[in-house]
Amino acid sequence: MNIFLSWSGDQSKKVAEILKVWLPSVIQSLKPFYSSTDIKKGKRWDGELSKSLNDTEFGIIILTEENRTAPWIMFEAGALAKNIETGRVCTLLFDIKDTDVVGPLSSFQNTKSTKKDILKLLEDINETLAENKISKEVLIRVFEKMWPDLETEFTKILDSKKVKTKEELRPERELIEESLRILRNMHFRHTVFSNTDFEFDRHDKVIFDKESEAILFYSGEDEEYWIGLDQLNNTAEVIDFIFQVAGKSWCKSKHIKEFVDCLNEISNLYFDTSAQGVICPYGSFMKIDWNKREKARLTLLESSASE
Repeated sequence: MNIFLSWSGDQSKKVAEILKVWLPSVIQSLKPFYSSTDIKKGKRWDGELSKSLNDTEFGIIILTEENRTAPWIMFEAGALAKNIETGRVCTLLFDIKDTDVVGPLSSFQNTKSTKKDILKLLEDINETLAENKISKEVLIRVFEKMWPDLETEFTKILDSKKVKTKEELRPERELIEESLRILRNMHFRHTVFSNTDFEFDRHDKVIFDKESEAILFYSGEDEEYWIGLDQLNNTAEVIDFIFQVAGKSWCKSKHIKEFVDCLNEISNLYFDTSAQGVICPYGSFMKIDWNKREKARLTLLESSASE
């Protein structure tokens, strides 16, 4: 199970570092994601984080006095709530009380950094593991063995606690800009960039490759067909292409829906509106220049010429 560890600030970062190693030592099937170390050098930061958020099955938001109102924590909490089933996101309170949690974060279930609450958290996680679930007896036995290590590490963090300045939290402007990029990546699920390193699920998908400006059709994992945006310059060409691809032996109804969804995302990307608003607003036939971000109604003369 993929577990997303959300942090902001030095103290919660240290807690995340410890949990990343400690959680799998109790339940081996757990795969914690900790953004400071799991994003490899040279990878697109926002793309990697978007993928991790989308693949996450459980979220732990590490709250401390220094970060409980930090913009980054609020952003990741919102992204986790959007992508994960209700009840699979919790806050881990480190050196703060329940009453210190305010605003949107107060809607999540709080876990205190105590032996009793950490065990309850592990039991909740274990219940969601299906075939990877371990027996309660084994969980408790392993937990009892591993808890002293976690308690010792938590004590070290508390003992070394220092007063932190606001500058030590991630800069707010930088966080807002990165948040917008991440949200955009999460929204455009059919849009990929040729230089993006993370793995993209291509199974029976229709995907827009931004660098080559081509729409790619996959049947299984194999690319079956592609068409460039420069071949979809007006409403008639779009409609004609839909009928063409629908006649292909590999084409399923899913491909047609994926193609329409893909057109919506491309239209949003280039024109900040839906595909209908670009291709056929109010039933009008349109000519479209994707590169110049220009669109105009086809005149009767132009329509006749295209026929």
